[in-house]
Amino acid sequence: MTRLPPWLPRLLAVAIVAGSLASIGWQAWQLRQDFRLPAIGKLQAPAAPAAPGSLANLFTPRQASAPPGSTSIEGLQLQASLVADVASQSRALILVPGSGTLNLQVGDMLHDDLVVESVRADHVTLRQGDSLHMLMLDTPGLDNATADDPLP
Repeated sequence: MTRLPPWLPRLLAVAIVAGSLASIGWQAWQLRQDFRLPAIGKLQAPAAPAAPGSLANLFTPRQASAPPGSTSIEGLQLQASLVADVASQSRALILVPGSGTLNLQVGDMLHDDLVVESVRADHVTLRQGDSLHMLMLDTPGLDNATADDPLP
């Protein structure tokens, strides 16, 4: 009967450990791919207008168009903000008079010189040239509320 070389069991053990580590690495990579956020594209006009009062009007991304001669933030209203772990993926719903509610992210332009600089839970910072403007989230009736108070 022939005897096995003394290095063969060690080689098999190393091969088993290497194969196990490769399998774990592959599974971890696949899991990360499953939880990766889809890329958010640039704002586009909706294909067809939704019925008035529907939620589709609220969440359909649209490019803003400023009224002629308008360069201020007057009339803009922050309706909601969604803060993501990655700041560039945070979103804000801003009501623009004459354009409706826009779904915007950091870097999007409301009109020629007004750009979304940052999105926070309670406000959005807008850059207009060299100056910054804060658009606060208006929460009527919740200013003095506590955790035990019922919602209005």
